[in-house]
Amino acid sequence: MKKKPSSKTISFRIDSRLAAKLHRQALEQRLSLHEYVRELFLDALSQQELRDEVIELRTEVQNVGVEIDELRHDVSVVLYKFLVELAEMEEEAAKGWMARNL
Repeated sequence: MKKKPSSKTISFRIDSRLAAKLHRQALEQRLSLHEYVRELFLDALSQQELRDEVIELRTEVQNVGVEIDELRHDVSVVLYKFLVELAEMEEEAAKGWMARNL
């Protein structure tokens, strides 16, 4: 016979208005308040990993944005040097060309 995993009762207090709201929502779902709140709690726990991944992705996207800005700056510096030193373009002309084309 399979042994049922042990469980632990956890209780906490909430504001009476919130309890009333949760009770109404539980009734709409045809669940007891206990069952409804337990489902909400377990769902929130399962969503935590997804929220953590979204936060991590958001940070990575921000970092990519910073890296793109740095790359644009580096490309601009190289292009400016190329135009002024190798193409022998006047500095103001090079700045104007870059402003129009980048």
